[in-house]
Amino acid sequence: MNTFLILKKYIKDIFPLVDMELDKWMKAALSIPDSELSRQAICSIQKKGFHARGGSAFSLYPKCASE
Repeated sequence: MNTFLILKKYIKDIFPLVDMELDKWMKAALSIPDSELSRQAICSIQKKGFHARGGSAFSLYPKCASE
């Protein structure tokens, strides 16, 4: 698979899945009764979403031959 096709799949298929997962975590963070813990969770999700998207790149790697 060439680089362009991998990048296209990543942006088109993987990013939306990551964003949906982050949305689930954000809803959970918003429902935390303790306001300070809720604030910290929300801040963490907002600041680390980039890392979640970056880490999702590994979902495109071919499976290990031993699997």
